[in-house]
Amino acid sequence: MMNWLQRKFDYNEHLVTYFARCFNIDPLIIKILFSRNIKTEKQITNYMYPEMEDLHDPFLLNDMKKAVYRIAKAIQRKENIVIFGDYDADGITSSCLLYKALYFLKAEVNVVLPLRKEGYGLSATAVERIHNEFNASLIVTVDNGSNAHEALATAKEKGIDVIVTDHHEITNGIPLCYAFINPMREDSTYPFRRLAGVGVALKVTQALFQAGKMNWQKHIWNYLELAAIGTVADVMPLVDENRIIVSLGLSKMNMNPSSIIKHWKQALKIEYFTSTDIAFRIAPMINASGRVDNPNHAVSLFIKDSVNPSDLFYFERVNEIRKKLVEEQYVKLENHILEHKYCDQDVIVAQGEYDEGIIGILAAKAAQRFLKPSIIIDSTGKGSARSVQNKEFSIINTIQRASSHLSKFGGHQAAAGLSMEVSNLSNFRNAIQLSAQEEPKIEPMLFYDFERSFEDFPKTLIDDFQLLEPTGMGNLKPIFKTTSQINHVEVFGKKSDHLKLIFKQKEALFFSMGSLIQEFTDNTPYHFLYTVNSKKNFLIHGYDK
Repeated sequence: MMNWLQRKFDYNEHLVTYFARCFNIDPLIIKILFSRNIKTEKQITNYMYPEMEDLHDPFLLNDMKKAVYRIAKAIQRKENIVIFGDYDADGITSSCLLYKALYFLKAEVNVVLPLRKEGYGLSATAVERIHNEFNASLIVTVDNGSNAHEALATAKEKGIDVIVTDHHEITNGIPLCYAFINPMREDSTYPFRRLAGVGVALKVTQALFQAGKMNWQKHIWNYLELAAIGTVADVMPLVDENRIIVSLGLSKMNMNPSSIIKHWKQALKIEYFTSTDIAFRIAPMINASGRVDNPNHAVSLFIKDSVNPSDLFYFERVNEIRKKLVEEQYVKLENHILEHKYCDQDVIVAQGEYDEGIIGILAAKAAQRFLKPSIIIDSTGKGSARSVQNKEFSIINTIQRASSHLSKFGGHQAAAGLSMEVSNLSNFRNAIQLSAQEEPKIEPMLFYDFERSFEDFPKTLIDDFQLLEPTGMGNLKPIFKTTSQINHVEVFGKKSDHLKLIFKQKEALFFSMGSLIQEFTDNTPYHFLYTVNSKKNFLIHGYDK
């Protein structure tokens, strides 16, 4: 337990008891909320029962009025509008959300997503294509465009107005476009900076309905599923408005699901959707479309009013391809990192014959395995970077300080993309290590919130844990520590790669740890870190003898 540390916070026991009685919930839930600085009756109410009215005014976003005016004019004049998105789950859901809203408003609208091999973001080539194929007079970017200066210059030459809606860091000044909506702007007047790309698209949609004097709450209800999926998939912090969006989106998925979500729920045997289901079951399938195939096909399925169960085979097929690639190439990557001792450096930088579509996953797996920010670069010089989850280390700031060795880069605190001449790799590797020293150090530490045994969770308390959902990045499930004696252990899963640990009357799951079955001996006490799962069981996150 050398690297286990309990989080410390102060709370008033009388106030805990008071609020527990007010809300008729277990005092432990109140203590958890207090530990997250949620301490007033209003804050607790808003956290546990978020409502549509809690969403911020979209017109607080810079340039929103200009954007709404230009889109409304384009709809009125029957101009050709093209939505240009990104090939990941955030970009796909952003594109579908805005398309569905504009189509509902009778716009002449099309969606274009680049293939991964064409590169991230709006390019001059993409603008040429949009001009030639669609004769568009208005382009609206979603989840990209903040740093697309060359493309915006080309659009201006063609007489095309561009509205950039994005959430990525702005690395080279405000782009010259008709309107620029990005909560990361230095001059932002919006109260929340960490929206996903799909969150920004939702705010544009909200603004359009508000400006049209329509019942905006009724209408955006139909788009909240997409907003929730994109927000969770892009690993945005589930705090403030993001948590409201995801909470409302999950309500829509469970109470009144769209055709595609309804079929997914049946196919995946999901009784009740949670943020965990989005993160580990839905998002990977959507992302796989952009990683190993054409993301425009995913868009075509999401914008249909009604899909057939057979349509979902597409997502299953591309996800299986993706999983096989990752499984094969991560073994090669890990051996490469260990052989060259890249894990001894502040930032892992590995380059080789890796598939461009999965380098982001490989970077995330390396960051998780070695607890180091990781940058994985393919043979052509395209790279993907991931930071260590729930740490303050900013991968985009680290890359920006070393960007003189790059031809292109962009992203946010937790994830980024880049491209370079492979001949610059050595210089970049040296520069990135120096740059990393200016970021907060990442300590290999596991924190827990409370000490509590498995047996101290009656059913009523586990039910109360549903009030903490949705949880995720920035709003983690509370972690508990216990010392408990194992009565029995067994493997499960198609490849026997998971463990089920049985303690008296309680069970706990230890995912991806099937190989450790010989480590555990019946009737032997072990120290565990665990969380209460939304499916009403326990998940092990760490153990020690």
